[in-house]
Amino acid sequence: MKNVNQIKQATGTFLYVYLVDATDGYTPETGIVSPTVSISKNGGAFAPASDGGWAELADGWYKLALDALDTDTLGSLAINVLAAGCRTFGDITEVVTDTLEDMDGLLKRALGLNLENYYLDNITYSSGKLASARIRTYDSAGNVGSASGVLASYNVTATYSGADLSTYKVVKA
Repeated sequence: MKNVNQIKQATGTFLYVYLVDATDGYTPETGIVSPTVSISKNGGAFAPASDGGWAELADGWYKLALDALDTDTLGSLAINVLAAGCRTFGDITEVVTDTLEDMDGLLKRALGLNLENYYLDNITYSSGKLASARIRTYDSAGNVGSASGVLASYNVTATYSGADLSTYKVVKA
């Protein structure tokens, strides 16, 4: 589980909660065992969190567990934590279809910047220099080098001027 400003829809996660004294507003509150935790999904009425698991970390910091039922609705997710002697803790996060982390991986893969799970084969040489080859990218390490799980294939060609590489092209097959 991971604490983020965005939560992937219908995924278990946790959020960090920092509780302080109700009177002075800054002294960390420790030993809070079972606060009242409620959530509002995309502007709906506040209701108890489905999971609501609670664990003290240290110095006023706690970990609040949310499950797939808590994060099943796209949009804003408001969290409210009440405990005797503490200021009310409130936070808002966004439930999304794909997180920025998901999109980053997809974008890298689409642009060919993700250099994991690839295989170079069908290599040909001319005068001892690479003339052409094929690069295939795969969905998992277990499929590398096989015909299964191929995401994309690219043809590589190279030209030379004397001993020096002149050009090379990588073209999606």
